[in-house]
Amino acid sequence: MKRLILAAVLGAAVLATTAATPQDEWEKQVRAQLTAVGEHFATQGYTLTHRVWTGALADGATTTVQIPLQGGREYQIMGVCDTDCSDLDLRLYNPAGTEIDSDLLEDDAPIVSVESARAGTYTVRVLMAACSEEPCRYGIGVYGK
Repeated sequence: MKRLILAAVLGAAVLATTAATPQDEWEKQVRAQLTAVGEHFATQGYTLTHRVWTGALADGATTTVQIPLQGGREYQIMGVCDTDCSDLDLRLYNPAGTEIDSDLLEDDAPIVSVESARAGTYTVRVLMAACSEEPCRYGIGVYGK
């Protein structure tokens, strides 16, 4: 059910970005999706806690994002991608390098979570699993409570 609600929110966000300029169109799509997700997470007591990370990846490519997290908080880390992407995956690693969560489903809106996080720098590995028009833009939003 949670994924269906987020899918509806993201679909509306993509439709709202059709007037974007060509050079910024894909990043605007990603940022609009993260804004919509943030509004959804706000109803559950979460707020955006970090700047939004955006980038571009070719099909099958990966990158990492280093995220400093506070101890004693719950975090939802959401990935989104542009309309040329149909599958984005996330893996979350704690400061010791141990994988603590992953979302490898065949979708374009992965979520990884950590509760009662030990303070430190966590790593999110982003995989552009399916991109039809390279490169595809992606964004990462970190929401905490």
